Amino acid sequence: MMKKKIVCTFIALCALLSFAVPNGQAQENTRASLVKISQDYLKTPYKYGGTTSAGFDCSGFVLFIFKKFDISLPRRSADQATAGKAVKKEDLQPGDIVYFKNTPKSNVSHSGIYIGSNKFISSTTSHGIRIDSLNDPYYWGKRYAGARRVLSE
Repeated sequence: MMKKKIVCTFIALCALLSFAVPNGQAQENTRASLVKISQDYLKTPYKYGGTTSAGFDCSGFVLFIFKKFDISLPRRSADQATAGKAVKKEDLQPGDIVYFKNTPKSNVSHSGIYIGSNKFISSTTSHGIRIDSLNDPYYWGKRYAGARRVLSE
């Protein structure tokens, strides 16, 4: 009788685990959710020092979005550029944080969230939350300084 109970429990547990989302898939879902939520704030106005949906500066926007996923980040872009682990441009995944310098300060002074297809979302002084190309030849492409991954793998 005890063996039968153990076997039934084992079978039930195996069946339950077969419905679990694989870790890679869960990570992909988190990345997609992060991108989707960040895009919900498109056209939100720029506000110096802003960290709410009433208005964001660049690092305030990044901070706000990642906080929704229980990830704490430093407040300033330059400090955010030390969080997590470095990622090569060719290895970027949606949800990675991208950094820029010479905007106009020579050090890291702008951050955004990579959303895929060489695009990122950030809060700009001229247009608020918007999507731009990492490779923009006139502005962002020349100022790209690196990326960090703060989502666990």
